[in-house]
Amino acid sequence: MLVVSSMKEPKRVAAFVDGAVIAFVVGSVALALGEATQQLRALVEERPLASLGLAIASGLGAVLSNRIVRGDRWQAVAASIAFGVAVPAIVSVVIALPVAPIAIVYSMAAWPITVPAAFAWMVLLRLQARHNSHGSNARRALAVALAAALLFVGFTQPVMTTSAAGAHCIAFPGERTRALAWSPDADWLGLASSQDDGQGVVRVVERTTGRVIELDRGMQVDLLSGIAVGPGGVTTYLVDDEPGSTNSTGPSIWQASPDLPRRRVLTLPTPALFDLTWTPLGVAAVQRYDVVEGEVHRLVWLRASSTPGESLERVDAATIARYPVLSLAALPDLSTELTIQVGTERRRVPLPTDALVNATVTDDGRYLVFHVRKVSTDGGRVLYDQVVAQATGTGERVVLADEAGWEPHLSAGHVAYLTFPSDKANSACFANAPTQ
Repeated sequence: MLVVSSMKEPKRVAAFVDGAVIAFVVGSVALALGEATQQLRALVEERPLASLGLAIASGLGAVLSNRIVRGDRWQAVAASIAFGVAVPAIVSVVIALPVAPIAIVYSMAAWPITVPAAFAWMVLLRLQARHNSHGSNARRALAVALAAALLFVGFTQPVMTTSAAGAHCIAFPGERTRALAWSPDADWLGLASSQDDGQGVVRVVERTTGRVIELDRGMQVDLLSGIAVGPGGVTTYLVDDEPGSTNSTGPSIWQASPDLPRRRVLTLPTPALFDLTWTPLGVAAVQRYDVVEGEVHRLVWLRASSTPGESLERVDAATIARYPVLSLAALPDLSTELTIQVGTERRRVPLPTDALVNATVTDDGRYLVFHVRKVSTDGGRVLYDQVVAQATGTGERVVLADEAGWEPHLSAGHVAYLTFPSDKANSACFANAPTQ
């Protein structure tokens, strides 16, 4: 009797260890799959929560392992369901004290990830036991190392997905994408995003290949100003060094491209510049307040100057009239109408009152592009949630993307937009447009 008991004890220990290892490996795969799925990414994007969930899953997997191995089929199924439900509930309790009961209710949102993972854990653990193949320490270590590598890749590399409307989407783990801009030929999509630690990151994506190139990152990279992208992916952005910091130069305009390293173009008298906009004549921006002129809203050129910090050159009215994108940027706040020139025709275009965010205009002035949503009269149903292009000549609308899209831009027959910018798991999406 003592001999039998002593023989079973190593098996229990092996099952205990295998339960924890398999739970960690399966959990890592589940997180990676959730990261690659647009609908589930928000549930796994928080790295501290994902780490806590893996730790709890590994511990609970060890505790339940012998019940899975020694119990019958239905006991194992019941235990795995309880496992899949318990992991997000325990995570919710840990992070939400003292309002744990409410958090437990919301933990159900994680069941599409945790319950299938628990079933996979149960099947693998029972297969191990059935074939008496409890892993050696070397195999366990290898499995954990591979799972950790998968987690590292999943939490550091860009994630490519396809949206419900068929658009190509890209997200960066641990970041919120705040702004985007097309190059005039739509070969390059510029993206500006913020990380948890406050760093700003500027990248470009090559549309035809999906290649991602990081141009700059740092605490001083300013995302509020937006970015402007020219031919060849040359990207213009603002850097705002804190006064007194090492090598501080104050606010300045920088440029970088896939072929050229970053360089400072212009030292600014103020960081209060917004809506960076590319034109064939150069990059312009809205200066919110000019101390010299006493103006609250003026359009200025961001051009290299021999005198650092000198007043920015104002964009004249004739130039604004020739370039529709400048006409929109030059509009004062609370404007209701846009005047643009399309060829030889001068158009007065009412700004859409149902746009959820500010509209953008195509380089040729033919379309206003914006996000529009309509709900039922009782507020219970969303009737449509779309990115549309409205012709400035006729007012006719064309649906560019049958899904929500913020900061939409249309260039050279391609549309780009962001999923909800406040969502940490948001994406930048782009697709062919039916209008041009």
